[in-house]
Amino acid sequence: MTSQNIHKLKTAINYYKNKNYIEALKSFQNLATSAFSSSEIIDEAKYYIALCYIHGKGVEQDRKFALDLAKDDYHDLNKYENAWNIFSELAKDDEIKLEALSIMEYYYNKGYIKTNERHIFKIALELYSKDKYKKAYDIFFKLAANSKNKEIKFLSTCLEASYYITGYNRIEKNKNKAFELILKESSKF
Repeated sequence: MTSQNIHKLKTAINYYKNKNYIEALKSFQNLATSAFSSSEIIDEAKYYIALCYIHGKGVEQDRKFALDLAKDDYHDLNKYENAWNIFSELAKDDEIKLEALSIMEYYYNKGYIKTNERHIFKIALELYSKDKYKKAYDIFFKLAANSKNKEIKFLSTCLEASYYITGYNRIEKNKNKAFELILKESSKF
C-alpha cells in the first residue's frame, strides 16, 4: 500500500464519519478504480461504497447494487469479512434478505467466516422459515456436530431431527433416527 493511497483512504473514511457522504463516496470510488490502489485499499473502498448504497448516503439508496458489489468479493478469501458485514446489513431488507442469507450460509458452511453461533443459528432459522430447508439443514447439521454451546447444539440437533420426521431436504423419514438424535444430545445435559 502506498502511503499516498493510505492517506486518501483515511481521508475518505473521515469524510464518511463526518457525514460528508458525497465527498466520501467520490473518494472511495476513485480508490476502488485506481490502478495504483492495492487490493486492501480497493476492498476497504468497496466496503464503504456498499455502505453508502445500503443507507442512501451521498447516493440514492440501492441495496441491490450493494449486494452485487459484495458478491464481487465472493471468491477472494481476504475480502469475506467485509462482504459478510455487507450481507448482514442486507439481510435486514425483505426484498433481498433471502439472497443475502443464502450467501451467508455459503460463507459459513465453507468455513470462510467464523461467527457467533447464535447469529448463524438465527440465519438458519430465517432460511428455514423461507422454505430454504437444504441451506438451513446444512447449518443445523454443522452446528449440531461442532457447537461448543450446549443450547445451540441441542436446538440444532432437534431441528436436524425434524428433517427425519418431516422428510424435508429429501431426507428419508425415519422417526427412530430423529428420536435417537434427540435422546443422545439430551443425555448430555
